[in-house]
Amino acid sequence: VVHRPESAAAESMRCIRTAIFFDAGKSGDKVYQVTSPLPGDGKSTIAANLASSIAIAGKKVLLIDLDLRSPRLTSRFNLDKAEGMTNLLNGDCDPRSAIHSTPLENLDILPCGAIPSNPAEALTLPEMSEAFAWFRDNYDFIIVDTPPLLLVTDPAIVTNYVDKTLMVMRIVRACKPNSIEAMGILRNAGANVM
Repeated sequence: VVHRPESAAAESMRCIRTAIFFDAGKSGDKVYQVTSPLPGDGKSTIAANLASSIAIAGKKVLLIDLDLRSPRLTSRFNLDKAEGMTNLLNGDCDPRSAIHSTPLENLDILPCGAIPSNPAEALTLPEMSEAFAWFRDNYDFIIVDTPPLLLVTDPAIVTNYVDKTLMVMRIVRACKPNSIEAMGILRNAGANVM
């Protein structure tokens, strides 16, 4: 979206952005989770490009790396040693200190922070709800990158804090049974899948 704005991939991101804008206009939703059945499906790439596309459209966006096990976005934005979500949950900093600006106007990122010993338990802390309330008050849109559904329970837990979930999958031979299983997990968690 940023480096090749005329590409077919960038146009695909704009299509997803348009769908989110229509959805938000009708529902008032602003927090969107991005997950996938398995690693390598492209969820972090989609999350980063979607957040960038929304920011380019003039909306104030927060991109959250809530993959507390393998934080790809944190690495891609060179924030491996920066304060982030785990520091916020531990009470080591406030949201303004944990959130970092990016070179793209209107786009901020909240990296993972130090990887916790119990990621799933960290996601259920009361401080998580408080953090998301603050994010909602301070941003037009929040895009949340979470781990793959078929590996860990974390994405199902995160559905409690978001308005809608987007599931990304790579189209390969075994994707249908994986996608059915992943959708079952989301439905059982009460996710609102877009």
